[in-house]
Amino acid sequence: MGKIAFPRTMRNLDPGKLSSALTENMRYLENILNQTFNFDHDILSNVGIDDHHVKYTDAEVDTIVATHDAITSAHHTKYTDAEAIAAVGLEGVWTTWVPTYNNFTIGAGTVVARYVEIGDSVIAQFSLTFAGDTTIDGSSPDVSLPVTANGSGFSVLPGTTAIAYESGGGLRFCTSYLKSTTVAAIFPQAIVAGYLQAATVSATVPFTWGTGDVYAFTIIYEKA
Repeated sequence: MGKIAFPRTMRNLDPGKLSSALTENMRYLENILNQTFNFDHDILSNVGIDDHHVKYTDAEVDTIVATHDAITSAHHTKYTDAEAIAAVGLEGVWTTWVPTYNNFTIGAGTVVARYVEIGDSVIAQFSLTFAGDTTIDGSSPDVSLPVTANGSGFSVLPGTTAIAYESGGGLRFCTSYLKSTTVAAIFPQAIVAGYLQAATVSATVPFTWGTGDVYAFTIIYEKA
């Protein structure tokens, strides 16, 4: 570092020269301090001061913000509850279907047909409450499924609970089953030689069907 020269006496020193000398020495000190600060900054951060303090224009900042927003929007997708459930294959939403029938005349009868899909499984619920003009025509009436069943190795497959309700006469417990990959039916149970055996529903089995009677089942199966 250079020396700062001050006169031994200020008795005959020109004021203008004194001011000039002081100004020059202050600039010299400022330069030394700046160099020292920059040197220390570089050692401590291991990054040059010009590189460490990156400057962006307003336009560059706007571009960075817009890019971040776009990434955030794409990454954090929002779903409704139903969409989220559907996305993982667990739809879980009960809905209705309109069945078709074999050997049934529905007339003014009341039909409730609902089902839900959970992964590859289907749960279907059906009930028919007879009106005066509702009839079973022939035997073994059936109801179309809401979703086609898996036909791999298919034969007659048991389902779950079913009932035949006689108005004023009580329940007959039955079993639902898949007659094919597209239709379901119920069979009542009769005792034959001491064992339960499937019977065939008809206009008079398991009783004579009339107003207020109910044909109903729940069936669970694997969809195609």
